[in-house]
Amino acid sequence: MTTNSIAGSLAAIIVTLALCCAGDAPAADDEPRRGTQAIDEAKFENPEPWVLKERATRGGPGGTDWDNPYRSLIQTSDRAESKGFPSHDEAVKAIVDDAKKSVENLEKHLYWTLFIKHFSSRYRPDEGTAALRKLYTALVAIKYGRKVDLGDAEAPFADRKDLTVYRDVVYGKIDSAQQNFDAYIVAGDRPSPVLIEIHGGGWRRGRKNSFTGYPDGLFDRLFDAGISVVSINYRLIPKYPFPASEQDTVRAVQFVRSKAKDWNIDPDRIGAMGGSAGAHLSLWVGLHDDLARPEANDPITTFSSRLSCVVDISGPVDMLRFDPRAMARLGARGQDMSVIFPGKFGYDLARSKDRQDPQVIEAMKQCSPINFVSPDDPPVLVRHHAPRTIVGTDHPPVPETINDPHSYWYGVLLADALEKAGVPVERHIGPDIGRDEANAARLAAFIVRHLRTK
Repeated sequence: MTTNSIAGSLAAIIVTLALCCAGDAPAADDEPRRGTQAIDEAKFENPEPWVLKERATRGGPGGTDWDNPYRSLIQTSDRAESKGFPSHDEAVKAIVDDAKKSVENLEKHLYWTLFIKHFSSRYRPDEGTAALRKLYTALVAIKYGRKVDLGDAEAPFADRKDLTVYRDVVYGKIDSAQQNFDAYIVAGDRPSPVLIEIHGGGWRRGRKNSFTGYPDGLFDRLFDAGISVVSINYRLIPKYPFPASEQDTVRAVQFVRSKAKDWNIDPDRIGAMGGSAGAHLSLWVGLHDDLARPEANDPITTFSSRLSCVVDISGPVDMLRFDPRAMARLGARGQDMSVIFPGKFGYDLARSKDRQDPQVIEAMKQCSPINFVSPDDPPVLVRHHAPRTIVGTDHPPVPETINDPHSYWYGVLLADALEKAGVPVERHIGPDIGRDEANAARLAAFIVRHLRTK
């Protein structure tokens, strides 16, 4: 063996020993564990040795309370949310918060992150890898007493110099932490139309400015067309059951309309858009008759709640078609929704009679946008991914029970009802519905057509 070979072998042995021993010793809660940050950071790029070494004793997050957050991180964020998992940002924040509680928790999550990164490598999308990297970087920062930066997107569109931004505007009187919004107002000589964006999350999680589920480039297209955007928070279940989020959506529309003069916006051209629960709320206010109360003492409620258009992205429209007890047996998404529905309508799933309570049934009827379709409704774009393209009413019968909250059958049900009532409706229901530029152009074209100031 040559001298160079011996030196190379010794160097490799030293590095291997350093890697194997680093971070094995316990440490007090108030001091970093032994090892070097560089070694811990390097583990993310090649986690296999560490995972195989500790797999037998540590296992993975499956079967624990952290199963769903980690499952979120092996797929795209919007796909995770569609299955009832938390978004990437929500999953990362929850794991980081738990890791800060103790050294034991920190070590558990450091290993689990590497475990998930290694065993999901064959099918995990780049977005999932980026989320895992963000998480692991934060965990290493905690270990070495450094500042944790999750890079929360609280200031989107910062590169747009043509926007005036109003942040955390409180529009409600009950819970200012949840009843607020951010407004991105396009500067111009003429009043700007406004699109109100409503986040999803099963009415129980999510926040303004998450902007998940929309095709890339959509909002820049709207700003370029002179359309402003308002992204709202609203009260969440189970603390605030039906109709709190619906009432908040109405009030947000009225509040934005009340700012017409101050913000140079067009009160006659306001639309709403959302995905999942956000789509439901957009439809709920958009399909209702005007909920203004001209004689009210509260000046905000005197303004109209009517909209000029609505964009429905995978929204549920008929709550009576859900069977929460059956949903509890349908895997992660079903279990998630079986928890959401009792929280939304205030009943106990374990007591079967609660689901048949006349008050619960009436609440479900009043929560269902399909029940408010009428000829004077604004134009609606119905956007659902489906295995087949559905452009009209010539399709198989809609099932009586639809336990998938994002099922394209809800889109079919709504589009049929709107068409029957004579309401202008665009069906974007088919296998080509995605997040690409073509879909952004179609969405933007609909919004611009119905909101652009004449």
